[in-house]
Amino acid sequence: MIKYLFVFVFIFVFAWFDKSLGYTTTSPVYTHFTYMFQHAGIIHLIINSLAFIGMFRAVEKYINKWILSGICIFFAFLLSFFSSYDIPTVGASSMIYIMIGMFLSITLFYKKVKINDKRKYLLFITSIFLSLLVSAFKHNSNFLLHVLSISSGIIIGLIFLIKKSFIAKTKYVKTLPN
Repeated sequence: MIKYLFVFVFIFVFAWFDKSLGYTTTSPVYTHFTYMFQHAGIIHLIINSLAFIGMFRAVEKYINKWILSGICIFFAFLLSFFSSYDIPTVGASSMIYIMIGMFLSITLFYKKVKINDKRKYLLFITSIFLSLLVSAFKHNSNFLLHVLSISSGIIIGLIFLIKKSFIAKTKYVKTLPN
């Protein structure tokens, strides 16, 4: 349900506010928070909304939805300070790439997760690589933010895996939570 609340906020902000919610090297600090809810156009809004819902669904199987939401917002905010440009940055891509990174680390390194269709999984990884490649050459895309986000997501996912394996080894917990 929370993933749909995010999309509702995306749509509301897109309809009622302009791109001044995006951040640049000279914008106010609050724009480093608001940028992730604004989008550059209707296609951008639709693609990010679908990607957000899909990745949120995939990752919430392993991480509590409230913790996942907090991680996405906090790290998207934090990473924006390391990737400021003169062109305003808007969109939920940072949160999406954080979830992609978490999903990759969980699916690649968590022994209890089995990939049923390796072709589809390889296609997924290839499409992520291609989207990063496109954002590297697109002048109005914040490639650095995308790379920082997916890298941070991978690290966050690994931290969660370490935490789960530590919990599983204690004598007080018999099974891992879903």
